[in-house]
Amino acid sequence: MGNKVEHHPVTLRVTASPTPVDAGAPVSFAVEATCPDGCDLSYAVAAIRGDDGATRASARLTRQADGGFRSEPVTFPAPATAGDHAFEVALVEPPGVERMHDAVTKVTLSVTAHAAYVHTWDAPSAVAAGARFNVTVGIKCSCGCDLSGRSFRILDEAGGEVAAGTLGREPWPGTGALYFAVAEAVAPNDVGDRAWSVESSGGGLPLPHAAGVAHFPVKVVAAPDYEVRIEVADRASDQPVSGVQVVMHPYRASTDESGVARIWVAKGSYRLHVSGRRYLPCQNSVDADRNLVVKVRLAAELPQSPFFPMPVKQEPSVSEVLG
Repeated sequence: MGNKVEHHPVTLRVTASPTPVDAGAPVSFAVEATCPDGCDLSYAVAAIRGDDGATRASARLTRQADGGFRSEPVTFPAPATAGDHAFEVALVEPPGVERMHDAVTKVTLSVTAHAAYVHTWDAPSAVAAGARFNVTVGIKCSCGCDLSGRSFRILDEAGGEVAAGTLGREPWPGTGALYFAVAEAVAPNDVGDRAWSVESSGGGLPLPHAAGVAHFPVKVVAAPDYEVRIEVADRASDQPVSGVQVVMHPYRASTDESGVARIWVAKGSYRLHVSGRRYLPCQNSVDADRNLVVKVRLAAELPQSPFFPMPVKQEPSVSEVLG
């Protein structure tokens, strides 16, 4: 008779990362094994089987400096359906060993639908009652999936649809997967602040995707009466300054390459704020009772010298309101 094979119970510990994991996204399993009798397990392999019994990956154990046996993380795609999935991890030994190490453990992996990150930008700071305006809608998948052609809706505060669209073919420049589209909507006829939202369902994609939503404000103001033209230049060089922020609350704009910003406002008194990077800001009171031109000369900020930390007297930014 052959020698009797000894059976040694082995403790298996399994770490899955990330958890939860998006459907179909890479997930890594690392296995640690310990034999209470101090046996050498470096010849063993941990087989990772899915809930259908098929082997997803194998992780070979190696001896660590602390005397334990661990595997390097092995990576494979997570299941393509959302929900909890049971995995079985079993120690597999080559035939002919003198000692049999029995080890099987269960691991539950939580698989989720891909999240949708919804963004809006380029909506006007204020829009006249009943006027048409544009807002850019962008959506990005948590796994960077291709969302071109995905539909979205813009809803008012009562949940009524005010606009709809589909994302374009190409992502926003400089991003890997932020797909976008420009949608046109019509402002309500009543003046006031509104809270609108953008919604996108998760259907129509190969892998499960969650619905996404983002909220954005819509400030509806009275129809404008006058145009205020703000011309911004460097005080020292008299050259136009682009990219300067101009605010006449609730209206705002930025200067173009010619240093000009145009704001259409309702009749009234406003506080004009003009500010730009590396320039001293400028403020002035403006009575909008006609079309106006405001000439602004911004003074550049002087860098503080480490050798002379005392404040340096600077010429202020100035503005002049013309009729």
